[in-house]
Amino acid sequence: MEDAATRRARLKAIKAAAEARMEGSEEPAAEVEAVATASKSVEAAKAPEFEEITVDLDAVIGHSAEEVIVNVAPKKANWDLRRDIAPKLAKLERRTQRAMIELMKQEEQHRQATAEAGA
Repeated sequence: MEDAATRRARLKAIKAAAEARMEGSEEPAAEVEAVATASKSVEAAKAPEFEEITVDLDAVIGHSAEEVIVNVAPKKANWDLRRDIAPKLAKLERRTQRAMIELMKQEEQHRQATAEAGA
């Protein structure tokens, strides 16, 4: 970066050159050329070097990425199927219980009928 004095001198030379052009004089042009060559010798501004920041994801989150995925994933792969089928299974279970009771009643009636016929 330029210091204030160099910048002030360069601006003064540019202003003098502009005034000289208006008047038609050639004398201040030498000063402008001297300042121009001096400014060329100044290094071009460089972008500052930044170091790459690396962050340990495990330290930030507190868990590894794999543990987070495991926590989000369901414990059993078919949990959604069980959830969707649960009402149908409950209805089927009630029907099964009724059918078993009816079969037991029929079997008991059949035993009583054979016992009465044999007695």
